[in-house]
Amino acid sequence: IEAGEDIAQAPCHINVAQQYLQIMYENVYHEARDMLIVGTWLAMAAQFNITLELLAPPWPSVTFVPFAALNMVYETIAIVFDMLVKIMVILKLQIYFMSYTWRALFPVLLVLGVILRTFFFTRKLGGLLIAIAMGIYLAFPLTYVLGFYVLQGTSASTYVVLLDSRVFEQ
Repeated sequence: IEAGEDIAQAPCHINVAQQYLQIMYENVYHEARDMLIVGTWLAMAAQFNITLELLAPPWPSVTFVPFAALNMVYETIAIVFDMLVKIMVILKLQIYFMSYTWRALFPVLLVLGVILRTFFFTRKLGGLLIAIAMGIYLAFPLTYVLGFYVLQGTSASTYVVLLDSRVFEQ
């Protein structure tokens, strides 16, 4: 099953949570792509140098780096790019964790909790497992559903924010 099919088959609240996470992933993806383009141009400009060499012994040379200050900006963008890539990985892991939750984790924890709840000496553990199952199946995805509706209400359904990095490609 591909990721898109997996999202489409999920229950409604899981589906909305996964779509919200996918929208956030696309936002971060576009931002990271733009940061990579800008960082590449800045790195190239920061490394630009002019070298003057004399042909007479002892062959002295002078190197001038006019845009060396751009290296600080490049390093900052490189750190931001690294963080964005890590955020992208975390968002994808959350999408797949949601799928794993409703397909495997919730049923197993719920059934195990009900079984353990029937015995007197494991009653508390069974209740805890039922609570964890309900929490990861309902409360966890519903926090993303709330985030999705806040995003939808405040962004006029224009979810993906694009920065125009094509100005550097000319």
